[in-house]
Amino acid sequence: MPAPVDGAVERFAVVIGNDEGNGSDLPLRYAESDAAKVASTLEEIGGIEPADVVLLRGRDVDGVRRALIAMNDRIRSRIRAGVQAMLVGYYSGHGDSQSLHL
Repeated sequence: MPAPVDGAVERFAVVIGNDEGNGSDLPLRYAESDAAKVASTLEEIGGIEPADVVLLRGRDVDGVRRALIAMNDRIRSRIRAGVQAMLVGYYSGHGDSQSLHL
């Protein structure tokens, strides 16, 4: 990928959908499909390259953690290369005031 022009920002996204939640949550119908629609929209009109959008559906906490760490590493390497970066995060699923239910 060519380097962006001065002042340009590379955009990245982590989009998470989880219908199941934890053991006490009732399953959701649309969290995972909503996340897929958001990811598609970010690619189509949000200025984010498809390779820079990570879509996670139905992943557990370890899978999400690994994806976030990998994205963090990727963004940091771009910043070290002199690129300005922006991260969009999206979550659809169960949660409470303490945590996301994955």
